[in-house]
Amino acid sequence: MPEVTSNSMSKDVQWQRFTYTLLWVLVVSLSLTYLFIIIIDPFDNLPLSPNFKRVQVKRSERDFKPALARRPQYDSVVIGTSTAMLLHPERLSEVFNAHFTTLTMPLASPYEQDRLLALFQLYHPAPRYVIMGVDYFWCEQKSLPKQMGFTVGQPMRDWMYDENRWNNWPSLNSNMLKYSRRQLQKLLGSGLDSAAYDGYYDFTVDDYGPYDQNRALVHIYGQQQPIPRPGDFNPERLDAMSKQKQAYPEVDRLNKLLATLPTETVKLLVFPPYHWYRLFQMNKDTLQSLASCKHRIAELGEQLENYYVLDFMRLSSISLKDSHYWDSQHYNTEIAKSLEMMMSNAVLHGRRQDDYFTYLWPQLPLQN
Repeated sequence: MPEVTSNSMSKDVQWQRFTYTLLWVLVVSLSLTYLFIIIIDPFDNLPLSPNFKRVQVKRSERDFKPALARRPQYDSVVIGTSTAMLLHPERLSEVFNAHFTTLTMPLASPYEQDRLLALFQLYHPAPRYVIMGVDYFWCEQKSLPKQMGFTVGQPMRDWMYDENRWNNWPSLNSNMLKYSRRQLQKLLGSGLDSAAYDGYYDFTVDDYGPYDQNRALVHIYGQQQPIPRPGDFNPERLDAMSKQKQAYPEVDRLNKLLATLPTETVKLLVFPPYHWYRLFQMNKDTLQSLASCKHRIAELGEQLENYYVLDFMRLSSISLKDSHYWDSQHYNTEIAKSLEMMMSNAVLHGRRQDDYFTYLWPQLPLQN
């Protein structure tokens, strides 16, 4: 009987040792994993992490943009959705003689754009240039939610936007480990992430791949055959009726946001060049509301200095050509380069290019 008790005690001791060892291994492994995440700091927002040259890895825009907004080397910024993401900070810096970063994100709601610009201004009280891509949802006649589209339901990481970086400690989960691993690969010069240090990310590489005309036509028209534009379709004909007053809650938000910028800051708002068929798909009431909203946004210039509004969202040499587009809203990189040059010429030299855009503000005299 004593032998049986001794054997039982021996087995109990072995199980205890095994359990303690397993727990110790687990604790050490989790601690080392968390230490790895902290050191790599995939979103570049911890106060004590090494000063690595981190970039935004794929699908981490909403986590990484606050770090970009804080970086001191920039004096100018691009704000907007994916329709402004191909505007290149490096090229903009050259043509405007400034130092640009881009805080553009897919489906960035007005609320998200508002808080990103507010954060940028907190760390750069006197920005030289603020360029905003103004998509149609700024012209909705109702207040929009904080999140839209695929972002609905994702956590709103408000703690990343305050001045206390000590509350940015990351969670220990598979996503953080994935982002850390990809950040490490990018730091080591490998990996597939293509974002630049200034925030530029050519999303078409990952989302579309090599350009395919037939696939682009399907994205534009829903079929591989182009649809002829009706000869009587011209949304600008609605402009004469568009000055009627309507409520645009997000324009009110925009007005308050722009009013916080210094007088010296150049405020450039750009309606992006949607493909003509995207405009054609809007009904007459929507086009009328859009035209009215454009006038409302232009009229903000009555209270603002150094304010410019350029309207590329019209029938033009850009929007009428299918090969300029990946889909009905997203133009290609060559068009992005053209937009950058036209924006700089418009602001710095007052140069009109009526085949491409309209000055909504200031209202320049027509050229002879």
